[in-house]
Amino acid sequence: MRVGTIGVFLASALLANCAGKVDYTPPQVYSNATNTKAINKTKEQVWSELIPALSKDFFVINNLDKSSGLINVSYAGDPSSYIDCGTITSYVKNARGERTYTFNGAEKYKQYEIMTNDNLIFVERKADLEGRMNIIVSESGKNQSVLTANTRYVLTVSSRVSDVAGNQVSQNNMISFNTGGVGQGRETICRPNGKLEQTILGLVN
Repeated sequence: MRVGTIGVFLASALLANCAGKVDYTPPQVYSNATNTKAINKTKEQVWSELIPALSKDFFVINNLDKSSGLINVSYAGDPSSYIDCGTITSYVKNARGERTYTFNGAEKYKQYEIMTNDNLIFVERKADLEGRMNIIVSESGKNQSVLTANTRYVLTVSSRVSDVAGNQVSQNNMISFNTGGVGQGRETICRPNGKLEQTILGLVN
């Protein structure tokens, strides 16, 4: 058996209905997610409260400019808390019985099987997220400020695919999108759920 890419396997599995199939449900649209917050404090007060809070949290501060109110931070880690890449479900049936694998396309690590053309395929899948966020603190009036968080999401999905004969192939897929946007990958569609921006906005009361 010649092993192709994971995208080919998934496409073939969708057509195979006698021994297994793969279903995919796209992510929901998070229309209520917001990335701005009005605060009844001066810009100076918000800045003084925000910087120490960021330093104590899991963000890395890359650079900041107090005069413009701009802060750039980054996040790296488990994608599933902050993005939704829909649901992948693989149904497998062979001499070993029936198995069903269901998981979020943004899950950090997953091992599963697919069955295509009566061939059993093993998939080891890893997902890593890097988020680069611009935070802007701006004055909107007397003793009033607006806090805004805009993120560039970069999801890297690494797949190692093998068959029962030990043939193996590896593949990387990078999906990029912004706050409120959508990213198209080989296997999945991805959307931010707004929680990363909400974490930032929640640092200042």
